[in-house]
Amino acid sequence: MVVIQPHSFRRFAGRLESGSDIVKGLTAICQKNSIRSAFFSGYGYLRNVRTADYSDSKQEFLPATVRTGLFCVSGANGSVSKSEKQGMSVEIFITASKVSETGDDSFFSARCTGGEVVLFEFTLEALDDVIFIRHHEEKTGLAQWLLVEHVKAGGDDMTAAAGIPATSPREPKNLHDSDDLTDQLILDMKSGDYIDHPRFGQCLILLPPADDKVTVRHQNGKRIDLHLRLFKIHEPSIEKHKRTFKFEMKKK
Repeated sequence: MVVIQPHSFRRFAGRLESGSDIVKGLTAICQKNSIRSAFFSGYGYLRNVRTADYSDSKQEFLPATVRTGLFCVSGANGSVSKSEKQGMSVEIFITASKVSETGDDSFFSARCTGGEVVLFEFTLEALDDVIFIRHHEEKTGLAQWLLVEHVKAGGDDMTAAAGIPATSPREPKNLHDSDDLTDQLILDMKSGDYIDHPRFGQCLILLPPADDKVTVRHQNGKRIDLHLRLFKIHEPSIEKHKRTFKFEMKKK
């Protein structure tokens, strides 16, 4: 469970341009207005809608298919967050029916990955002091909110109400005075980065370094606090937007 209480909001309302793609249109609005986490809802008409259904047996979304024709969208709901693989993640789920003169107006609900806008009016609420981060969750195979990064907005600090620990702004103190390179790398570590530990292998950084420790999640899901003075840290490798810091045990 991940539960937080944001304090800083911005609210938007409007419509997308006819002929544009619904996902690309919402993404462009978020990028233009520096929106990193948000919830939105809307309604309207879409043409040639791309949808992807989730397979419980395969624990993944099946390849998207195109539903041809014009569809009346009675409800569209979704969120904006940060993805470990894609950067910005815009997730949309719709309930819609095909516009038909023959009476074939059966409803469907599905994850929407695109579609041509005929009319789409929406409201959007941006959360300016938190960033939800999606990561692959082993149990379901879905990219879920496993991390929440706290951002100062308007001078407000945040606290996590429940769930997997959310990051809070903390100033590193007294970290490795004798190793300037390691100091610099530690200051550069962020929630969502990875470390390559000599014993535990690849672990996800949950909380940024502070007081000579960094909090990570082992591949088995266990939370671990690592003492940074025990390691020599190498510059990160970057693969598919994922940074991994190699940890090497210091020789005694």
